[in-house]
Amino acid sequence: MSVKFFRSDQTLCMFDPETYRIHLYQGGSWIESNDLKLREDIRFRSVELTRKEVLQMSGVEVPGRLQ
Repeated sequence: MSVKFFRSDQTLCMFDPETYRIHLYQGGSWIESNDLKLREDIRFRSVELTRKEVLQMSGVEVPGRLQ
């Protein structure tokens, strides 16, 4: 299974449904986050994005899977 991408306000998030890891896009790289509020925001107040949309918004390559 591949990662899923979300946008909450202007924050880009990457979620791996197999490991339940969340990463935020900050300063040009993906940073893992354990923020419980972020999980809630993704679940209830976010928009799912395609890989293409994330690439356009971030301007960087997006990993296919988290390790």
